Amino acid sequence: VAVIKRHWPEKKIFARAWDEKELKQMKESGATDVVQETFESSLSLARKVFAAHGVPQEVLEAVENKMRKR
Repeated sequence: VAVIKRHWPEKKIFARAWDEKELKQMKESGATDVVQETFESSLSLARKVFAAHGVPQEVLEAVENKMRKR
């Protein structure tokens, strides 16, 4: 991220991070947005499990939004 920003500071950089530590490093280096792999996959799996057990869609959305704001 730092190398790209150094050579092309106007470019937007979207990246994928393995964990929260890597996510913070990429953001500090200038990434426009970073998606954390383990967070996204865990959130997706949890949503599917709860939906399969009858949790209403609006509850799932509220919980997902709350988790994303953390």
